[in-house]
Amino acid sequence: MSANVTLYTYSLSDLFLSKEDLLTIPDYQRTYCWLPKNVYKLLDDIWNVKKEYHLGCVILQKRKGKLNIIDGQQRLITLTLILSELGCEDLPLLSQKIESEEAMDYIAYNKYLIGNYVKRLNLNADQRREKVQKILGNLKFSVLILDDSSLDLAYTFFSSQNSKGVKLTSYDLLKSHHLHFITNEKQAIHMAKLWDAVLSENSNTASEEKVEITLGIYLFRMRKWLYGGDWNEGSAFKVKEEFESALVVPEIPPFGEQFSFNEPIQGGTHFFAYANHFIMRCRDYHRTSAYQSLKKIDGESHKWFRQVIESILFAYYLKFGDSYLPESLFGISKIVSQKRLESKRIEEADIVTNPRNSMLMRMLDQATSPTFFLAAMRNEYNKMPALDETAPIMKRFFKQMRACIDRIACEMNSTTIREDYNGK
Repeated sequence: MSANVTLYTYSLSDLFLSKEDLLTIPDYQRTYCWLPKNVYKLLDDIWNVKKEYHLGCVILQKRKGKLNIIDGQQRLITLTLILSELGCEDLPLLSQKIESEEAMDYIAYNKYLIGNYVKRLNLNADQRREKVQKILGNLKFSVLILDDSSLDLAYTFFSSQNSKGVKLTSYDLLKSHHLHFITNEKQAIHMAKLWDAVLSENSNTASEEKVEITLGIYLFRMRKWLYGGDWNEGSAFKVKEEFESALVVPEIPPFGEQFSFNEPIQGGTHFFAYANHFIMRCRDYHRTSAYQSLKKIDGESHKWFRQVIESILFAYYLKFGDSYLPESLFGISKIVSQKRLESKRIEEADIVTNPRNSMLMRMLDQATSPTFFLAAMRNEYNKMPALDETAPIMKRFFKQMRACIDRIACEMNSTTIREDYNGK
């Protein structure tokens, strides 16, 4: 391990003014996106330092005579802007080419904020030079320098340490993890840009179309339910761990791109294609009338039930398309909703880990056509006892569920489905 990972304590001067390796931002890094509150917090923290001041961890990857910034980009770019405003010109990141228009907008605005901050202090030339020297000399970082083989370990270990940076998500970590399996640098940059575009696009769409819904809720739960896996719903990196590369036999490469939701995850380009495939399928699913009706259920604990129903219905959609999708929704919702009748008080974990979810996934996995799945569900919910629905929260929940059923039944002009759901 010591040959792959080296930890140093560096001053900002060591990072910015070193003549050995040029500090750079790799093309596959995420966008610079610090908000004004982050900029002002950093300015306030560093402005009056008179002795060593530790600014957290920085992760660098040594490659081809360069030190690529893996973690710490937000702080280092902002510090570059601050030093530049004070008149320091010999800074490596000033010449860095940044293609993202979004990042350039953030840089321009933050440069303006820093300029106003410094202008109000009315510093003369000597005071500016003195301030530059103090910032360069007194600011210290724990710097982890690593090679390709240790990149994923470094992210996992240091992701929670940098309280002043933008917190890494499971999707940042998955990008790093799977880029490690791509040996061609141009291909790695291409895949990283595509992944960043997916994340950026989803951050600007309605919440139900975000990548977190597709991978973090639907696929994650479908995979766990089908295989009966346990998990901690509150775990910060449960999604990252689920979609990391599966173990393989080194001398036998994996073949095929079937894109089955429950397949082992292949490291590298296959993961990015896998994720994009299901994000596109999820968007199609969200356009169906069954989903559009279902998404109106909200409030209290109702949304937790809705997300479980959505996830299982998405698994059905992946297997059978929109054929008998409304009928499948009715059966799934009836079985999942039984948990509401059985429990006066309920937590999200109780709903998500309900054994009936796994039962439905196994029934769906075994079904070779919609009719077998629908028949199996009908047989199951016909055996369920009729429970008391008079409690206020149950009344509110089933009012929303029945409204969902009625909307689709009216659209299909079907009284049979409505009566079947109501148990008539």
